[in-house]
Amino acid sequence: MGRMPILIAAACLLAPLPGRAGSDAPDYASLVRDILIVRQCGLSDELVEAGFRIEVESLVAAGRVTPANGAAARDQGQEIYRLAFRDRGGGSVDPRCRDEGAAAAAGFRAYILAD
Repeated sequence: MGRMPILIAAACLLAPLPGRAGSDAPDYASLVRDILIVRQCGLSDELVEAGFRIEVESLVAAGRVTPANGAAARDQGQEIYRLAFRDRGGGSVDPRCRDEGAAAAAGFRAYILAD
């Protein structure tokens, strides 16, 4: 685990921001929802968290998240998560963790590891 921070730093500095082109590009609310699901499922690690932060920073750099719309989008993502996922209970044993949670975690990791 000692090399993990070095790998994350290198990935952050050297990897281009791949982004998801066109209609596949996520919005801030969906990123917030996804990271909350990943955390609920216990699938978060340094790479996932770094991928989330960098993906959000790319939205900010592209002007898609601003101080004017950021808080509302974050609240919307939290509400979507709360209504659709958390209120059903189960935590990390929720079967959706194998699907939605694992896919979201893989997406954040892929954002950093993409060439």
